[in-house]
Amino acid sequence: MMPHQRFRALARVVYYRLPLSQRTKWHLRERLQPLLAALRDSPDLTGLTQGLAGVIRHPRGQANGNALRDNGREHALAQILQSLARHASAHGPVRHWIALPFLATGGAEMVALNLCRTLRQLRPNQSVALLITDRKLVSERMVLPEGVQLVVFDDHLGEDLSYARKQALLRDLLLAAQPECFHNINSEVAWHLILAEGERLKRFTKLFASIFAFQFALDGHKKIGYAAYFLKQGMPHLSGLLSDNQRFIDDAAREYELPDEERARMGVLYQPCRLLHGIGRELGRQRLAQRRQRLTEASGQRGRPQILWAGRLDAEKRIDLFLEVVRRCTFADFRVFGQVVLEEGAVLPALPNLSCEGPFSSPMEWLERFDFDAFVFTSRWEGMPNILIEAGALGIPVIAPTVGGVGELVSLDTGYPLPECPSIGDYEQALRAVIESPQEAIARADQMLERVLAHHNWDSFVKTVERIPGYVGQRLVDAQVVPAPGGNLEEVKPLVSVVIPCYNQARYLPQSIASALAACSHSLEIIVVDDGSTDRKTAHYLSEAEQMAPGVVRIHRQANQGLSGARNSGIALARGAFIQLLDADDLLAPGKIDAQVAQLQVNPGLDVSVSNFLLCDESRSDFSKPEEAIAQFDFTEQDFLYRWERGFAIPIHCGVFRRRVFEEVRFDTHARAKEDWLFWTSLAMAGTRFGYIHGHWAMYRQHEGSMRRSYVNMGRSWLQTGLKIDGMLAGREPLFFESVVSWFEQCYRSNPAYQQEIASLQTKVAGESSRTLASTALSPVSGHSQTVNAEDLISRLERRGWTGVKPFISVVIPVYNHYEHLERCIGSIAEQEGIQLEIVCVDDASPDQRVTEFMRALQDRLPYLKIIIHPLNLGISRSLNDAVTAATGEFVAFLDGCGLFFYRSFRCK
Repeated sequence: MMPHQRFRALARVVYYRLPLSQRTKWHLRERLQPLLAALRDSPDLTGLTQGLAGVIRHPRGQANGNALRDNGREHALAQILQSLARHASAHGPVRHWIALPFLATGGAEMVALNLCRTLRQLRPNQSVALLITDRKLVSERMVLPEGVQLVVFDDHLGEDLSYARKQALLRDLLLAAQPECFHNINSEVAWHLILAEGERLKRFTKLFASIFAFQFALDGHKKIGYAAYFLKQGMPHLSGLLSDNQRFIDDAAREYELPDEERARMGVLYQPCRLLHGIGRELGRQRLAQRRQRLTEASGQRGRPQILWAGRLDAEKRIDLFLEVVRRCTFADFRVFGQVVLEEGAVLPALPNLSCEGPFSSPMEWLERFDFDAFVFTSRWEGMPNILIEAGALGIPVIAPTVGGVGELVSLDTGYPLPECPSIGDYEQALRAVIESPQEAIARADQMLERVLAHHNWDSFVKTVERIPGYVGQRLVDAQVVPAPGGNLEEVKPLVSVVIPCYNQARYLPQSIASALAACSHSLEIIVVDDGSTDRKTAHYLSEAEQMAPGVVRIHRQANQGLSGARNSGIALARGAFIQLLDADDLLAPGKIDAQVAQLQVNPGLDVSVSNFLLCDESRSDFSKPEEAIAQFDFTEQDFLYRWERGFAIPIHCGVFRRRVFEEVRFDTHARAKEDWLFWTSLAMAGTRFGYIHGHWAMYRQHEGSMRRSYVNMGRSWLQTGLKIDGMLAGREPLFFESVVSWFEQCYRSNPAYQQEIASLQTKVAGESSRTLASTALSPVSGHSQTVNAEDLISRLERRGWTGVKPFISVVIPVYNHYEHLERCIGSIAEQEGIQLEIVCVDDASPDQRVTEFMRALQDRLPYLKIIIHPLNLGISRSLNDAVTAATGEFVAFLDGCGLFFYRSFRCK
């Protein structure tokens, strides 16, 4: 063994024996990934030096964490989505995704390909993506079924091939495409993602996994591998866990004490034998019949027994045990078929009764030169080995230990079962039994063949897959195949329409239009809506804009209708299947539209693609990244109602929309600000399906002219928009407007800039008029016409001449809106004579801000007029209780805010 081989073997032993948690070991391996990769490519001192340098240069978790954009990962995501979109245009939507660590020739790979074929058979107008996530190993002998797209992560991620980065890319892909089903078959990258983010991912896609067997450390006792590391933690996130044998299901449920609900989501999927089609279906019977005939004709004259061993030659398959059997059983010749994957440079020893026949593509190759008497199987652990099923289908007697699910196939009736930890003597005894009683061996092989035909045929496999709850998904009766770029549809009209509303910002158009052209390689139209601009230079800028891309840029001029009206006009003119909205002063990153159109083409069920964004200054020289204000959210209705501006916001140009979205929802032309919140929320309430694509593809320009600079205006618009949304909810979310007011208090009213703006307004008002409601109110939200005269009402109350003695009656008035009735209501109390009264008003956070302004104008003006203002709506009962608590009269009377007392209602008799 070479030095580097000894090093790797030693490292493997140390890794499994370290007294650390598995999670810590995973972090350690991730940290050492550059070293391991370098040694794999260059197993010498140079590789060791380069690997150690990589460990030092790329500390775990810091490779891209501080960068504004991980351009490599973002472009990898875009590239994969675009390749899947091209695939979908030819084969149908990519609804089912399967992940493998690599694509060799083993049993897990056969399971994946069998599922791919089945899914294409059951849903021929849908396609499948096969992801190779852990390392770049793709066997040329594995032929993909038609309609299956292969995606190898290593081909897209450049030099940084860490598992952490691959895990992030896989998450980005699943969030972007939202496939109907994602099935992990032995991908460690995928398992880590399921454990870390399965709770979120299962909201978008059904998560499945396959585990086939328990694996064991070198001591033969400690459980390691997928079941030990992932099963118990992963089950809560999975819609189903599939295995190829019943024993593993039963043992795992017992080992990890799984609850009944999780146990019910585990199922057996016996794999089909690839030989059972065409002439292969009868090959086993023909071979057994021929052997019976030869036994009769030979009458005792037989050559040396021929024994077959086939599979992957590695340590897990107990090659050491097999070689000892060969050395012991010199009465037979052993033929080995398979690829050697032992330590690099290792070969099988030269033994007189052993020959290595090399790799094979089909089990049919076993019989081209040999007529085997028995198949010998050795393995530390197993599920249900495909190699045994194939040997059984060919009518070859099988000798195998009953590890894993082998006992479900090999019994005393169907073969020669051995103990799970067999000795060399056990194999010798079984081999002698086959040789000495060939008729019995043929009888058992015949029973094995019948079992394979009954349980491992293709039709049975397809029916079982179809019965798995949630796995295959619904049929797409009217599945639309999106034409590939360059198709006839694109020659008729553009695929994409970019709508740019412009009001006195035409100077930015060269930049925004150039960014749109760089963002899209599809057929494109750019519609600039001049919304009645008053800037004299606008005409010049618009003319220049048209010349930037003649035939692509179109100018539409209209009288001023506001931002929402301009957007609606552009949308009405748009001819593309996909629409990109872009404000004149904002920018798109190169490739943005291409990536998002691909996302929508991969999954026709998505209505809107949403990317992330960066902030930039006026000159585009300084870029910054806000906290991930989009990536961590799922775009639920609750997100738009209760989290907008509170860590969650989507600039409009982050989206790419299907045209159908605007058939039901347009921009509210009455909104002069917060129109985006109203629009996005309306989409969510209409059941629009959003998909997030990772990437900071939009640039939001910040400059002094932004409307959001006025906190008073924006605070007022926040409340007004909240009222509109509350009306749309029609009582379905009773606490919604309370959350609106609460955020107004936290974000707007308490902001120093807001207070400064209010102070400036108060100074201006005070200088223009005498004492009025507007100048005395402390409310920061104004802008409503004030028709109630607070000063006149105060004068009327003062004329009653009520003294400061304890009142006889306290009149309690719960106030909630009813602005137009309040002056008359309170004024009716002023008309009462001959009795000492006290008035207690409680404003229970009226949505009508005029009510709050009026209450504040009355507050602290008279000793017998008490005003209580709730910052949040607490309900009528709480309002009445608070008023009664504040009341000091001997008696209490109640009067609704919309009611009144008749003259002398309290006259004493």
